[in-house]
Amino acid sequence: GVRAYSGLRHDRLPDQLLRYITGPDIDPLTKRMALDIASDCLLSELFDHIVHMVKSDQVPHYLRVACARTAAAIVPATQLAELVPMASGQWGEDPDNDFKAAALKALVPQFWSITDAAPYLTAPDEKVSGGSYWSCLQYYLPAQLTASDVPAILARIRDWHDALDSLSPFKPLSDAAMTLAVRDLPNAATTEQLILTLLSTARTYRP
Repeated sequence: GVRAYSGLRHDRLPDQLLRYITGPDIDPLTKRMALDIASDCLLSELFDHIVHMVKSDQVPHYLRVACARTAAAIVPATQLAELVPMASGQWGEDPDNDFKAAALKALVPQFWSITDAAPYLTAPDEKVSGGSYWSCLQYYLPAQLTASDVPAILARIRDWHDALDSLSPFKPLSDAAMTLAVRDLPNAATTEQLILTLLSTARTYRP
């Protein structure tokens, strides 16, 4: 995507932004802009500081969400594993799954496959329509699906409630898996999972 602030990068920028991001007396809008600049300039030097803020229960939730997105944008390749706890819900309250969405977009496919991510793909709150996690399930993850992921997603379809229903947040990923499964029928593992999935979802799936 377009990085509006990317041209602002200079050698002292990490130190310059850090005091705005972590300063206790800095107003929220200024903090958010500093985080946006850090994201656009890919300032990986700030990753550890920003992750500390995501984990802190002393930081307001809206700011933790902003920090989570920045951390996912700037994470060094050598530290991707540090985002696994964020994707798996270990960094505190995440009612709208914003932490999870940010982590998934950083981890998949650079560090995780869809198969790795599958156990953590839980249903969003029914009260939440749209949002970053919904978008991740609808668009980002289906685009990352490969044939090797199909058995894992077919197994998850049987766990997700009405995954093939037109209103399900899992439908795009489920449809993509079913399509790849049909193309991969000679594969015994895929075929076995497809049969189990068809039998368990016969009420909602019509090939």
